[in-house]
Formats: sequence, C-alpha cells, structure tokens
Amino acid sequence: MFVFYGSRHYGSLWKVGDQRLVTKFFHVYWLPLIPTGSEFILEQGGDSYRRIPVSLSGRSILLGYMRVHGFVATVITFFMALAAWDAGNYWFAGVPVLAAVLWGLTMFKWGNLSVGEQAQCSLLQLVTGIGLFPKRMPNDMVQEIWQSMAEDLVKHGIEVDPTAWMRRTPKRDEPGLPLLYAFAMYADALEPDGQWHDVAEKFWSVLENMTIEELGVSMETFRDAADELQEQVLAESTAGGVEG
Repeated sequence: MFVFYGSRHYGSLWKVGDQRLVTKFFHVYWLPLIPTGSEFILEQGGDSYRRIPVSLSGRSILLGYMRVHGFVATVITFFMALAAWDAGNYWFAGVPVLAAVLWGLTMFKWGNLSVGEQAQCSLLQLVTGIGLFPKRMPNDMVQEIWQSMAEDLVKHGIEVDPTAWMRRTPKRDEPGLPLLYAFAMYADALEPDGQWHDVAEKFWSVLENMTIEELGVSMETFRDAADELQEQVLAESTAGGVEG
C-alpha cells in the first residue's frame, strides 16, 4: 500500500505582502501531524525561498491544525448532520455550522495582523526588507540589522541616544524618519527596559498618518543626504592628506 507523506508549510500568519510566518509540519496525505519548525518567509519563487528561522510559533501550529483538520471536521459533521436530520435529531444540524464558522475564522480572521500592526510591519519592511516585528526575530539577526542602521545614522551625523531623541519633535517631512522609527523598534527589542519603546511610539504618531509615497521620499532624501555627507568627509580627509 502506497502512503504519501512528507513536509510542507502550514499555519500561515502575520502576512505582509508576500512575506509571512509559517510552520513546517510532517504530514501524511497532506494532513499536518508533527510541527518541525517555524520560519518567516522573506521571498519565494517556485520551490525555492529565502527564510528566517524563528522560534516555534504556537499560534502558527494551532492554525496549521485547525485550518486543515477543521475543514475535514466540517465536511464529516455535515454528512453526519444529514443522517441525524433524517433520524429526527435536528439539534445536530448546528454542529457543522459551528465547525464551519470556526474554520472560517482560522482562514480569514485569526492570524491576520491588525490594521495598525500591518502598517508598522510594512514600514519595517520598507526600511529593512523584513516585515516582522524585531521582538519576534532571532536576537543575533536583530543585533546585526540594528548595527547596520546605527552605522547609517552615524554616517548622517545623528547621535544614537534615546534621551536626545525623546527631546526632539519628529516632523512629517523629516528625512529618514522611517529609519529612525525602525532603529528605535530594533533597539527596543535589544533593550526592552529602556526608553526606545517610548521613542518608537513618539515617531509612529507621525508616521502612521503618512502615505507610502511620503515614506519613500523621506528615505530617499535621507540616503542622498547621507551620501553627500560621506563624500564631503572623504573629500576633506583627502585634501588634508595632500596638504600634509
């Protein structure tokens, strides 16, 4: 007897564009049985994809089971309800309805980001390429991305100090505001007891009212200014060397 089994992804949630968190299950006839690991899919093309390994997600596991086994349960209880109806047990008709409602919630409601979370993750994706909250990412990756953003800020002459950032008033047309917010979010993941959470909330109060076009212009203006500053520093350094 031939038995079809293998591994595949189930329990998709927190989708931002094409990016999403999933859990890989060992399955038999496409029925998920044993979760083997969760990961955040960055990009997928055919059978190949780029991913970030994350800690095993209980929510993704639950959705993986409920979306598949819940559908099977809905179909089975539907036919059981038909038989029960013929036998005069009308109360059983509510069982497949309840099963269908729960299955629908797992497919179209549970596992989705709220409107605010979707906007925040989209902004993080714009800046870092990863539409996932830093606190849900591996610590070493958060540290690496944080360091890269810190270097960008230093190149632009911006001091990395949460106290100084709390004193400033973020403006809608401020160059690099999305980067400042993303940096604060990553810093908060590394130092959860610090001031960076308040900084991120302060910046988000401005960013949440901006359009995608405005966010893109803010980042482009920041990059251009940073490049000009770096070229100026390099030119001054070179000139100083010649005079010496």
